[in-house]
Amino acid sequence: MNTKEIVKTIENLTGLYFEISVNDNQTEVASTFNPEKINHEYFNICNELESYFTELYLDSNNLILERILYLLNNGLKFWNRLKKESFNINLNFENKELKNLETKLTDAELLRIAEIKTHYIQNLISRIENLTVTPIVKALPPQPIKTKQPTEKKTLSDLITHQKSVEIVEGIKIQYKNIKGKRLKLLLLALQELNLLPKERIAKKFYNCYKAEFGWDVASYTAMNDYQFNEYTDKIELDNMKKFLEKIIQTK
Repeated sequence: MNTKEIVKTIENLTGLYFEISVNDNQTEVASTFNPEKINHEYFNICNELESYFTELYLDSNNLILERILYLLNNGLKFWNRLKKESFNINLNFENKELKNLETKLTDAELLRIAEIKTHYIQNLISRIENLTVTPIVKALPPQPIKTKQPTEKKTLSDLITHQKSVEIVEGIKIQYKNIKGKRLKLLLLALQELNLLPKERIAKKFYNCYKAEFGWDVASYTAMNDYQFNEYTDKIELDNMKKFLEKIIQTK
């Protein structure tokens, strides 16, 4: 996704679009309302956007991030205002001005759309703000694979079996800030499926390192370990985590 596509995506996320038909007799304003579909689409879109924000941040493209943040904040103001006020649809068609057109959306449906949009827009704003207040981590030169020692590993980078273990941990701190429980389990699975962590007897060590090194509440070990992966609801996020980790590994 390039910058032009990302701006267009954000404009669609923050806007409200109707299908309008005009004839001699009447003007109709239509809009579909399916909150489950909207929720699913926005969840996928926002996951993709968050990965893109991280790439921009690591490449020091702060001007683009500021432009995106401006669009998101404007969209948030619009939808927060819409929660409290009614709105009118006006249309200028063939030099004829049509005012106060009615939409097929009920007030309750419009409010639900506003709630969904503000939720995802606020999440994206928080993501950018979290990135821009975090010092940029300078990539270290490739490190030799660490010689295995018989002593207990104490850091997450010691557990990860890759020469870029340090870069992987620093990337996780930025991309997956504040995750815990279910999402922490998905991160563990992503690392295991990429053979970056052993498949057996590693969950407790992973959790202890994560808890010791990361400066936020990671909830209990049970909340992470007892979560059972759901192929239908978790596969998209797991695949996104694997793509993010692979990108770090493949970066020269």
